[in-house]
Amino acid sequence: METKLLSLEDSIPFDNEIIEFVEERFSDESFMGNKVAIMGPFNKMYRVICVKNIDEFYDLDEFLRDELGLVNLLDGRAPAGGYHAIYDLSSDNQDDDDDWI
Repeated sequence: METKLLSLEDSIPFDNEIIEFVEERFSDESFMGNKVAIMGPFNKMYRVICVKNIDEFYDLDEFLRDELGLVNLLDGRAPAGGYHAIYDLSSDNQDDDDDWI
């Protein structure tokens, strides 16, 4: 598993936890893995993670969903744009601009 930061200013508050999770599972093997995108708060992709096999994907999926509360926008759908999963903040993790109403 390996990751690449695309846009620091679009990152989510708990990006360091994602980095730590990936670094613990880093492999320097050369491989063409499946790509996973992480979206920032303004619907901009800010991080890409490559997983080399289905076990890594399931581990990452469980971590992102259960530990961080992210939602896979492609859950149950075919890959899109070369990505096998696209994770976004769930409504529970987003700041609600309407709180003052």
